[in-house]
Amino acid sequence: MTMPKTHDLGPRGALPKEQFHFLEPQESLHRVGDTLTKTRVDGSKLELPLPSTTLDQPPVGPGWVEYGSWSDDTADKIICFSGSWRVPAEPAVQEGQVLFISMGLQTTETNSNDLFLPVLQWGPSAAGGGNYWSVSCWYQHLGRITYSELLRVVEGDTIFGSIARTVDNEFGTEWVASAKVEGSTSGTTSVPVVGDIELGWAFVALEAYSPEISCDQFPASGETTFRDLILKGQSAPLIPVWKPTVEFDQCNNKVDIVSDSEIRLIYL
Repeated sequence: MTMPKTHDLGPRGALPKEQFHFLEPQESLHRVGDTLTKTRVDGSKLELPLPSTTLDQPPVGPGWVEYGSWSDDTADKIICFSGSWRVPAEPAVQEGQVLFISMGLQTTETNSNDLFLPVLQWGPSAAGGGNYWSVSCWYQHLGRITYSELLRVVEGDTIFGSIARTVDNEFGTEWVASAKVEGSTSGTTSVPVVGDIELGWAFVALEAYSPEISCDQFPASGETTFRDLILKGQSAPLIPVWKPTVEFDQCNNKVDIVSDSEIRLIYL
């Protein structure tokens, strides 16, 4: 893929390299207002700088292809979103494209001030990777993007993803985005963040980045199904009414809302 050497790629597109930050296992983030601080394994702290006010974001392909989403308009705030999906077949044609298949929570539909994502990716991103499938977790706040270690996965693996509020006390609210392969002992990749965070928009999505995307650059299986989607509020389960959205419709693209707990993303 053609991209400026000063930039790297993550979910939501290409951004300057300095906006991406690796979060090693056992490290954590703490957000106070707009200050985002990483606590290292040795206990030392590093404040992540705000990006410049002018975001240089070159176009590198269609970006968001299709997604199913739901805005929480209830008084019972989201505290957990979980689900699973299988790793699809690799693309028939491999010409440097990058694909992201993810589930996520962000502040609102129009406000991505806070954004959590367990992500399955094909191709290289700021987190690493190549012409194979891998999974990691991402957190974004005001242009600063942190990501966890990549776990390599293969076709047929079932990914379990979760974004959950795990702690709520005088020290703050802790959220953890995590992903793992069901039935595997390879471990979990995760991003923990402590801060005053409220999340009100849930989605599952397919993104694609390639200067000239073609239908055979999508996974050869032709669809990805998210199953066992569960949204929990502070006092009760939440029942979403998912909205299908297709941004790129050149490859039989369709979002099939099977039920409140199952969504099919069709792309061939």
